[in-house]
Amino acid sequence: MTEEAEVLSVLMIDDDEEDIYTMRRAFQQAGGRIAFRSMTDSAPFFEESYDPRDVGADLVILDLNMPIFSGFETLDRIRNGPRPSLVPIVILSTSSATWDARRCYETGANAVFTKASSFDYTKRIAESIARFWQTPGIHLVDHSTAW
Repeated sequence: MTEEAEVLSVLMIDDDEEDIYTMRRAFQQAGGRIAFRSMTDSAPFFEESYDPRDVGADLVILDLNMPIFSGFETLDRIRNGPRPSLVPIVILSTSSATWDARRCYETGANAVFTKASSFDYTKRIAESIARFWQTPGIHLVDHSTAW
């Protein structure tokens, strides 16, 4: 008997509204059970008590090139701030530089994708994220007591 995938709550943090819209559409068409939320800046993460789970996020999609706080700063804050979190973080960036990807992984990213030049590629990214993170048992771990 195959277990049905539970709803995966995705929080996308990106200052580009068009990128958010495109990823939302990609998840809708990918066919998974996704609850999609977005933020256009990461400032709330720099408040003392903020954690992605505060908004019910099972997974964060994070852009690197953002104003105010960069994706690198935000990633570090989520992993090492006052309330460190193990919520999975997928980096989605225009950068395809190897050193940027390496730095993301060193800071605690779970995956790194280069932003797509076509909707079909964006949809493939969304399908990959949904397929992996909706695998029964993958995202249902309570990370609140891990630290």
